[in-house]
Amino acid sequence: MAKSILEEELKKAITSIEAEASDIIKQLKNALNERNKVISEYQVVLEHVQRGLNLNGRKPRNIRFHSSPQQLIATILKREPQKWLNRKDITHQAMELDEQEVGEKAPSAQLQSIAYALSTLKRKDLVEKCTMNKEDY
Repeated sequence: MAKSILEEELKKAITSIEAEASDIIKQLKNALNERNKVISEYQVVLEHVQRGLNLNGRKPRNIRFHSSPQQLIATILKREPQKWLNRKDITHQAMELDEQEVGEKAPSAQLQSIAYALSTLKRKDLVEKCTMNKEDY
């Protein structure tokens, strides 16, 4: 009887410690993700500083890309003039051209920059736009 009570108490203690360890691991992962975000932001700022970005002067219009989004779009469209590309594809290729880290999902800031540049180019009749499968190309 004392043995079964001891076994139960040990099992409870082990379960408790495992749960605590799991919580600690989650906290560490969250802290690591936060630190990685900060490092990423610092690296972007460092790249801008190394490329001579003047943060004290007039604010540049676009600091999401090192190059002009319109120039990036032009380069992409010149590569494949006959192909219809959607905004997400153009954004991914623009980020690759700009030597930025590209994940599965493009950041909304870059998507907005490309969307604005595309609408500007469309207004100037420099690009064509069509809708296929409820998506703009």
